[in-house]
Amino acid sequence: MLLSFQGAIGSPFSILSDAVVKSSVCAAMAALLVAVNQAAAGAQTVPAADSLQDVQPGQWAYGALQHLIETYRADNADLERAFDSHEPLTRYEFAVGLNQVLGRMNGELSGGKEVTRADLEAVSRLQQEYRPMLASMEGRIEALETRIARLQAESFSPIVKMSGAVYVGLSAGTAARDLSPTPLNRSGAFEEEYGLDNPDYGSEDGSTAARRSSGQVPLSLAVRTDFKLTASFTGRDLLEILIRGEAGSSATSAYGGGRIFNFAGSNTDLSGEPGNPTPSVLARVAIDEFYYNFPIGSGDVRLIVGPRLEPREFIGRSAIADINATAFLRHSFQSNPLEFLPRGEEKGSGAALDWYASESLSVRAAYMALKGGQNRAEGGPFAGGLFGGDNQFLAEVEFRPADNLTLQLLYNRASRNGGFGATGTVLDEVPETFANLITGGAPGVANALALSVDWQISNDVGINGRLGYGLVTNGGQAGDARISSWSTALVIGRVFGSVADRIGVAIGQPIHIYAPGAGLLADTGTQTNFELFYQYALSDRITIKPDLQLISQPGNVYTNPLLTVGSVVGILRF
Repeated sequence: MLLSFQGAIGSPFSILSDAVVKSSVCAAMAALLVAVNQAAAGAQTVPAADSLQDVQPGQWAYGALQHLIETYRADNADLERAFDSHEPLTRYEFAVGLNQVLGRMNGELSGGKEVTRADLEAVSRLQQEYRPMLASMEGRIEALETRIARLQAESFSPIVKMSGAVYVGLSAGTAARDLSPTPLNRSGAFEEEYGLDNPDYGSEDGSTAARRSSGQVPLSLAVRTDFKLTASFTGRDLLEILIRGEAGSSATSAYGGGRIFNFAGSNTDLSGEPGNPTPSVLARVAIDEFYYNFPIGSGDVRLIVGPRLEPREFIGRSAIADINATAFLRHSFQSNPLEFLPRGEEKGSGAALDWYASESLSVRAAYMALKGGQNRAEGGPFAGGLFGGDNQFLAEVEFRPADNLTLQLLYNRASRNGGFGATGTVLDEVPETFANLITGGAPGVANALALSVDWQISNDVGINGRLGYGLVTNGGQAGDARISSWSTALVIGRVFGSVADRIGVAIGQPIHIYAPGAGLLADTGTQTNFELFYQYALSDRITIKPDLQLISQPGNVYTNPLLTVGSVVGILRF
């Protein structure tokens, strides 16, 4: 269908289509009146075109318009394709095609060329048959003018588009007993002295309140609201601003301490930055993302710069296990755990480069500074800002050997500066990661490699697998360590024969510390995550998703019991 008057006006493209229809129909009416005055009146009786919902092949009007378009070379690819395949035409398509014919006929007459009397008669008869429909279209045009004027008056910007989403979640958690925090940078003697079940476990003298987490977490409500503003100045660039508000706390925020996953570490559907729960009903609103994306040269290379970038938006993405609650809720299933910025932050200031080298190869790189806007030096001269503080460099090569197979090789170098009053090291406080490997503010560096594979077995079945390995160096102090991580996920669509539903299951090991240096306790256990979700789209804008998570030996502490977290998430897009 070429044009349609159905539906609300909501985009510049639909407004343009309505304006084109208005211009075309008005011009057609004026030109037809002139042609009728010059033409002889009609011939045989034909079925009234205005009585037809569509103009069908074989009808006189259909053949007449096809003849006129071919004779006067009124170029219209949509109509020509319809004629070639013998498809019916809507009356609105017919009116636009007739207007194009009249324009060509007027051009022929202005150039001194002859227009046959038979063609003028055909135009006259078409005009007579379409008179009621044209009158109806005049009323539609007047209504469109009113709606367009209202839209223009209410639009806050002609180049900015706004979209949004609301994530509402109910969740609760349970375990057989309370959960112990992870051993920190202590000797084996400390472990023997205080034991894993000590409620004050977390400091050598017991003064640091790294207390155990309650195994029972009541049902709680959390809400996240996103407003995304996008603008383009050239048609090839993109300015994006994400405004986010959060209220309430999910069940996972209650399980804190050590490497037991913290609030946003497990569930990103309702949280934002890790460790920032808002238990009150008042929503905290802030600019969460802010960047400008533009092409370099022909467009195969794009540069993204901004004060608030999230690496996962550009690097390490999976079409099967995606982010933003569209699939799994846990960070470690959405993206590789080794991809985080220092201190567990998800966003920073910096730039990213995306090079689409060919249909089978892409190369990406990104640099992020945790506190790029901070002008206070941390730990020494020039030890702050964009290049002196905590920062991260990422590089990724993506291979696409087949349409349904994608392989990504990721390198991550994260630097932790430490500084005055700082505690921790490279990925300090990252959920399910190192969490306070050392104390005293010493700097550190982590180097990690990660492999990710997406295999779309069919249109409805996809598998994702991830594997990572890293080495942490803690500024010359004791406590260096090696780390590893892995996960695999399966997502199936049309589970019950509907395009609106899908199910996903995943299992994996978040960052596990082994082979530690002197002065650092190794993990006493191995945490394993399991997640199962079912997602059903009630409409194209409303989705509901029950989700179940099982975590064995949380925090890599072998004495911790199995933890179960259940959630129901509703997503509304507008």
